[in-house]
Amino acid sequence: MARRPRIALFAPASPLYVNVLMGLRAGFAELGVDAHAGWPLPDGRLLTAFLGNFRPDAILEINRCRDQITGCDVPCRHLAWMQDFQYDGQWLLDRFGGSDLFYFMLPPDIYGIDPATLPAWRYLWPGVNPDIHRPKPTEPLWDLSLIGHMYPPPPEAVMQAAVEVDGQVVGTFAAFADAFLASSIGYADIRLGAVHGFLVDECARRGVTLSPKALDANALFLFDEVLLRIKDRRAVADAMLRVSSNVRFFGNLGWILWPDYARRYGGELVDPHDLAAAYRSSRLTVNNSAWPLHFRTLDAMGCGSVVMINRVRRPDVDEHFHTDFQPGTHFVDYDATDFGDAAARALRDDADRMRMGAAAAEVIARKHLWRHRAEQILADLDAL
Repeated sequence: MARRPRIALFAPASPLYVNVLMGLRAGFAELGVDAHAGWPLPDGRLLTAFLGNFRPDAILEINRCRDQITGCDVPCRHLAWMQDFQYDGQWLLDRFGGSDLFYFMLPPDIYGIDPATLPAWRYLWPGVNPDIHRPKPTEPLWDLSLIGHMYPPPPEAVMQAAVEVDGQVVGTFAAFADAFLASSIGYADIRLGAVHGFLVDECARRGVTLSPKALDANALFLFDEVLLRIKDRRAVADAMLRVSSNVRFFGNLGWILWPDYARRYGGELVDPHDLAAAYRSSRLTVNNSAWPLHFRTLDAMGCGSVVMINRVRRPDVDEHFHTDFQPGTHFVDYDATDFGDAAARALRDDADRMRMGAAAAEVIARKHLWRHRAEQILADLDAL
């Protein structure tokens, strides 16, 4: 009897990634593939022991490529699924390379990566677990909800620290942050180089030349992760509160350190069943991210919830998102200029929301389950 195909799935230790791995493992199981899911990412010694026992046909790891593994020389095809360029304060692009295939959840240039330098790459979108994220009649509890990470206000000691270039003080981080928050940089058209370019230009405006290669990693994290997220999330959260007071924010505890949001904080949802219940309990689920094909958008659509998705000004959105999902048919689109009008109009029309939610759930069930992602991975492995 032939051995069933085997694949090993690893990710950093995080509730989000655990849910991803378990969903993907279930998708492989539907196809008769023996999939192991584990976290955190094993070091080289542990991976060597694991490979000697499980002997998979391939390894897929979230946010780690082959060249970033030390101490493991066991040959095995390696798939790197890059979902972030930094995570939990850790830069993920050092020693980037070595995998047989690179998957991206966002366009590679958002990460600052030239895909022409990679041996092979594809997009791999999140999937939906139909046993959990499925339509189910639910009486709405809130008009609008947003699920996502929110950073607390940066400590005053950090913001008042001096910005130095070659020993020359060019201002405080607070002054640079004020300029950044007033800039046009946001999730709608973000690329890693845009934030780097802003810091270089801001130094030049102050009479100091700064090489992009000399940018401090901590300073980059403050701007391209912390302040960028705060900037966009606050703009959307404030817009939600202008539409309705019946709003909920879910995510990490950072939300409660912003007084305007603390009273409407609903907690951190890590159980996927709780997440699904929150999607079904909101008349509108608001998404705010750099790319519309996100865990939240697809899971919420799978539940039949109507999602508000921020417009992303990239030509490849038409190819990879609007081929399946169209504004007004499957979701409500918005930007900073029309969020209030779009949300108020959708909240007034219950029948239209029900129509959109049902249409989106139908597309999810047909094309965007974890089984479909497992099928893609198997086909890509056969093509290597």
